[in-house]
Amino acid sequence: MGVLFVLLFISVADAFLSLHSYTQCIRQLRVGDVITIKGHVIAGARQWKCSIAEHGMNNSIIHADHRISTGRGNPCTVLNASSGSDWETEEVKSGSVPFIAGPFEMSFRILEEWMVEVYYKNASWAGTTYKRNETVPLSTARQVECHGDVLDVSFHGVRMTGKVEPVDSRDDCLKLSRG
Repeated sequence: MGVLFVLLFISVADAFLSLHSYTQCIRQLRVGDVITIKGHVIAGARQWKCSIAEHGMNNSIIHADHRISTGRGNPCTVLNASSGSDWETEEVKSGSVPFIAGPFEMSFRILEEWMVEVYYKNASWAGTTYKRNETVPLSTARQVECHGDVLDVSFHGVRMTGKVEPVDSRDDCLKLSRG
């Protein structure tokens, strides 16, 4: 009986410590933090319009490349983006090309709880062109599951997976799980 009590106490204590650790992780993801996700797009063939968002030079955290590969040796080129705005999105192809799985990189800046400001680098998404300063609620527009340091993202039917890599030095606790 005593052994069972000890085992029960240990399991309860372990659960409490895990919950405490999770709470600390959430607190360490503060407003203003930027998280960069890198990985490969996992998806079948689909149609997409080639667009890219370029972040302005005033912010050195991330700056979009001017060329993005379609997977067919036909890179889209960002047209002359004006330097007057913080960042902007430009549609650079009127037609659509087959979606080819490949590498991507994107960054989130946390504005408030479960809200992010989206920046892109070497990435193109189907069906959506983001306008400047638009924010996306993770709970509605994006389904996110966190498995350790691997983030699976489903964005308008395109499934992606990438390793969560912080831009700043606080890399000890990056959990974006909502459940």
